[in-house]
Amino acid sequence: MIKYAKIVNEETGLCEVGIGTDAEFYQSIGMIELDVELSDVNNNWYLAEKCPMKTDEQKEQEEKERIAKFYLTGADVERGIYQAKGMDFDDILAYVTQLQPEGLDIKALKIELKANNFYRGNPYVSAIGNLLGFTEKQLDLFFETNNHLYLTNCTLTIVPTPKEAVVTINGIEQRSITVPYETDVQFEVACEGYVSLLFNVVVTKDETFEVALEPIEIPTEATEVKDEIS
Repeated sequence: MIKYAKIVNEETGLCEVGIGTDAEFYQSIGMIELDVELSDVNNNWYLAEKCPMKTDEQKEQEEKERIAKFYLTGADVERGIYQAKGMDFDDILAYVTQLQPEGLDIKALKIELKANNFYRGNPYVSAIGNLLGFTEKQLDLFFETNNHLYLTNCTLTIVPTPKEAVVTINGIEQRSITVPYETDVQFEVACEGYVSLLFNVVVTKDETFEVALEPIEIPTEATEVKDEIS
């Protein structure tokens, strides 16, 4: 971005930048308009071409570390799972004991379920959550918001008119889809001889959309003649 700035270090491109709008003042102290960027590494300003920025891998790792620190009380977790699945911790322990998943220590799990606080970064959270059918993203959002709805799934159903219309949901020809709560879904309804419709919706409950297509108007011969006369 273009701002009034002064280069402090030619080698690194570090700059002093005028944040306000008083161009006359900045010019009086030797600043000129330069293309600068704010570094997300150290929060300093640099010439745009030399600005140090975090890599995508670094940003991804920082986000993982941020999410891992989310925590809920044991009661919050048990309540959320019960509201979403109808299972309490005793039910979960019995379910996992019956499954006997490889690599999961049942006795250690029993101890973990007695914890006062549950951290998202605890590997048992993902292990048990996945066994119950929750995705990693659903678990992230649940721990961030303490909203059990993020542990639920919703079904979107499209009923088109005419019946032979083709329904495409998220790029796949289908008339129904089940997705996690608050998922963005795009669907299109199309049929030869009709005006196609495209929708974008955020799915937050089981819902049925009745979509009626309008026929494409084809001018009649009489209309064409009338248009030519007028």
